[in-house]
Amino acid sequence: VLRSLEKDPNRRFSSCSELAVALGCQFLSGPARLPEILLETEVKKMGGRWKTYLYPFSFRRPRTHLALAPDALWGMHRTELMRWPLAALSDLRSAGFRKLSFRIRGVKGKDRQWFKFKNRKERRNWQESLESRLPAGQHVEQTHSPRPRRQARPGLA
Repeated sequence: VLRSLEKDPNRRFSSCSELAVALGCQFLSGPARLPEILLETEVKKMGGRWKTYLYPFSFRRPRTHLALAPDALWGMHRTELMRWPLAALSDLRSAGFRKLSFRIRGVKGKDRQWFKFKNRKERRNWQESLESRLPAGQHVEQTHSPRPRRQARPGLA
């Protein structure tokens, strides 16, 4: 900034683009590399930490767009963009025929996220793709989550 305010014109920036690059403008340094998308789809519904919201005045049922990149799973619902790094995902499991869920490590509160796909073939394809990209030890092979049994409290009959 001080160089652009110099009194001597020879010590100032010679062009506007030279000033922009010095300030850190990325538009003049060339195009960014496009991210690699491995899979993408629209899911019917999502729940858990982030939910699909329905509004009574909308004519079309909102969809959630999912995209799988080599390092993260991306989701977009309405105007909200979500990113789940693959290193933070664990306990990948299918629930029913069309649902796929996982745990998100390192978050407080609800740590499970699930998606309902259009059909079972699409869910299976996503599950296999995610399983192959999760680091070893992060995947638990279960089709249904067992419900914990309630313990009887002592003194109550």
